[in-house]
Amino acid sequence: MKIFYSFITLILLGGLLFPQSNQRVFEKMGKTKLDFDEKFQSSTHDKQVNDEIKRKPIDHVFIGKMWNAYSTQGSYTNQIFTDPYSGLTAVIHRGSREFPHSGVIVYQVSDDRGFNWSPQIGPMGSINFQGRHPNIAISNPAKSNSPVEQRICASFPALTTFWYYLVFVTDTAVGSQNYFTTFDSLYYPNDEMFINSKGWVFTAAPLIEPRIEGSDTIIIDLFYSTDGGFNWNKKPLVKKSDINYDYNGTKGFINNNGIGYIVINAKKPGQDFYTFGYKRTTDDGLTWDSTWTWVNPFNFPELQGKVHALNYEIDIVTDINNYLNFVGTFVDTITPGLNGNTGIYHIYGDGNTWKANLVSKVNVTHQILPGGLITLNECEIATSYNSGIIFIKWADKPQGEDKYDLFGTYAYYSLSGYYYWYPFSTNTPNINEKFSQMSSFLITNIGVQPALMYTIFGNNDSTDLGESELWFLIWPEPIIDVVEDEIMPVVDFRLSQNYPNPFNNKTRLQYYIPYEFNGNIEIKVFNLLGEEISTLVNEHKSPGYHYIDFDGSNLSSGVYIFQLKANQTVKKIKGILLK
Repeated sequence: MKIFYSFITLILLGGLLFPQSNQRVFEKMGKTKLDFDEKFQSSTHDKQVNDEIKRKPIDHVFIGKMWNAYSTQGSYTNQIFTDPYSGLTAVIHRGSREFPHSGVIVYQVSDDRGFNWSPQIGPMGSINFQGRHPNIAISNPAKSNSPVEQRICASFPALTTFWYYLVFVTDTAVGSQNYFTTFDSLYYPNDEMFINSKGWVFTAAPLIEPRIEGSDTIIIDLFYSTDGGFNWNKKPLVKKSDINYDYNGTKGFINNNGIGYIVINAKKPGQDFYTFGYKRTTDDGLTWDSTWTWVNPFNFPELQGKVHALNYEIDIVTDINNYLNFVGTFVDTITPGLNGNTGIYHIYGDGNTWKANLVSKVNVTHQILPGGLITLNECEIATSYNSGIIFIKWADKPQGEDKYDLFGTYAYYSLSGYYYWYPFSTNTPNINEKFSQMSSFLITNIGVQPALMYTIFGNNDSTDLGESELWFLIWPEPIIDVVEDEIMPVVDFRLSQNYPNPFNNKTRLQYYIPYEFNGNIEIKVFNLLGEEISTLVNEHKSPGYHYIDFDGSNLSSGVYIFQLKANQTVKKIKGILLK
């Protein structure tokens, strides 16, 4: 199998040079900084949706346009990556219709937590590449906190008459467009890229034609670059005898201690159901376990007899204890809906001892989209590089709604296990936030925040083939208490601000019940004189997210108090009725 190298140096466009290291990336690129109103006016969303986004506690920021929606639908690819040292975040996707065809691959960057984004940088490699399913990683071997000294590493399959070339492209500095391109042949689209503490880059790629090596038949190779994407090596990762024929994909992660895992979602030999196996490294990815260790979560007490199948999507990171942390949607095939146990589960352990927690039940496990596309719960997990905080994200349709909201919760490890706290959701009934992707690293250079984006299809979200949009979410930071010199999360009820607010007759409240609570929930409405207007909820509610609608059509304009009460806990918010 031949490997070809070419060094592509493109003429730098005006405004793309970085002469001053203290400027922000988008300033160096000559980007016109738009305020939020200008950004949203440039979107294809209608005014109602734009107004809704701007009023939400989660900010939605426009990143850029894509030729169509076929960039971010890959469950085992990563199109967004955050450098854990500088906080620089990069996204990769097909270019807008300013480019000559749909296969042009470009990237964009933000160094201010996603509030502003660079123009589209590309094409990556040749303008003639018919790129599909791109992946991105940021190599920062010097661990620099300057957001311009990293290398942007990309990989994607180039479509010919069938999948053939696997393309690796490195931009030698952020925005320089000094591309170094490497090809390898006879591979299907590769899985997500990940890094180690030295800035090496890894990705797994399935072979189109299995390769015979001695008595083994190799079906997946592990590619790795030790020099930031200039040269790529490969070695066998999965043999045909390692799995029972079927597999969905791989995920990989290595922490700053050099401890990491590659996980495969597959059927173990001799079993006819999907589970996961892993290979572990303790030397920063230089060597990996020679055999796969298989985990059967259906035998865990927290899952046994409650769920019966693992859905297609999974994700992993490691935590402060070097434990493998796994998230996935597990399906209760016997009892449907919220009465059953289908939900997002978090599994963590050291290989000898495992624990599993239900993070949240879900109403649906998939959504059918224009063009016959299907998306699942899009569950992902991210971590800070040097602390005990992780973040879990998933998508679900709230009851009575036909579009996805994105949900998330922070988690903090203590001696008794993980606490899940500061849960939040986008609560945007007019926006279908799907094909979402999240970086494996949280943005931690200022506070703590996930790097998270989603896709809006073309023609007001009605067609997969129209020019589509990428949007970034500025997620709220967690609330943390310091008690006796120990950082502990606040685990509590939440009563989110009603939406819309102000409202004309009808509004919606979202509230969250912690999983350790078991009791009666009461939500009432009062006027400013303290007089009770209405009781919205007065019953036992299961833990998790809930919604309730309020109709004030028989009330006069004014300020009203919404109050949640559970045992000794009382939460209040103010809503404004305007007629």
